[in-house]
Amino acid sequence: MRFFRILIFIAACLSGVSVSGQEIDETATAPIGSSKGGAWGYFGLRGGAHFSEVLFSDTFRPVIMQTSFVYGKQYGAVGKLFLAEHAGIQMEVNYIEKGYKQLLDSGFYTTKMNYLEIPLLMNAYLGKQKTQFFVNMGPYLEIFLNQKDELQGVVKDGEEFYRFDPNVDRTIGYGLRASGGLNRLFSFGLLQLEGGLEVTISDMIFSNRLISTIPDSSKHLVGFVSLAYMIPIGKKPDTAGQ
Repeated sequence: MRFFRILIFIAACLSGVSVSGQEIDETATAPIGSSKGGAWGYFGLRGGAHFSEVLFSDTFRPVIMQTSFVYGKQYGAVGKLFLAEHAGIQMEVNYIEKGYKQLLDSGFYTTKMNYLEIPLLMNAYLGKQKTQFFVNMGPYLEIFLNQKDELQGVVKDGEEFYRFDPNVDRTIGYGLRASGGLNRLFSFGLLQLEGGLEVTISDMIFSNRLISTIPDSSKHLVGFVSLAYMIPIGKKPDTAGQ
C-alpha cells in the first residue's frame, strides 16, 4: 500500500504542474513532428488483473505434473514518450502478483510471488483523432519481492513437486511482453485500455542440467487486462502546416 500511495502522490504533483502550465486540448493526439521540434508524452497510473502460471519442461525427459492458473493484480506508474508520428516508447514500473498452482494427487500447492516489474516497450499507434489503436512490444525486468505458499493435501513419494526458494533460485529475471489496445483522449486526460501476454525468458527455478532432476525450463506466463489514466506532459509540438 505504501508503494501505491507514493505513485498517487507523484501523479497528483505532475497533474498540478501540467494543468497549471497548459490547457488540455481534446483534439490533441500523439505528436506529429514539427518545425519547432520537441517531445510530447503522457504520465499516469495503471492497474489491472491477470492470470498467471509457470510452464515447466525439460530438455531430456518429460515433466509429469499438472499446473493451473492463479489470479492476481498489478498496478503502478506508466509513461509514454513520442518523438515521431505513430511511434514512441512506453515505460512502466509495476507491482505485480505472479505464481502458479500445482495439482497433486491429494490436493494442491499454490505459490503466489510478488515482483517489481519494469517494462520498456516500443509503442506504435493508428489514428489521428481522439480514438487510437496501438500495439506495444518489448522486454521487461522483474525483481522478486516476496512470496506466499499454501499446501493443501500431502505430497506423495515419487510425485513431482517444485517449490521456489529465493535463497537458491533466481530473484531477478527478464522476459518479453506483447500487447495491444485502445487509447481515448478526453478533456480530463487520456484513458488507455490494454490487454496482452508476457513470458519470461529467464527460468524461475535454478537447475543444474547435468546432475539435477529439477526441470531445466520454468517460465512465468501472464495474460493481463489493464486500464491506465494519464495526463499530458511537456509542450504540444506545433503541427501547423502538417
